[in-house]
Amino acid sequence: PAQAQQQGQAINEHRDVGRNDPCWCGSGKKFKRCHGA
Repeated sequence: PAQAQQQGQAINEHRDVGRNDPCWCGSGKKFKRCHGA
């Protein structure tokens, strides 16, 4: 259960990123083409 909560928090951290915004990882790609797949 503790791991599930940690995973949920990681997902929630980046929910504010729009699909067409630059990805939070710094790749320079749009979020939808990088981690938003």
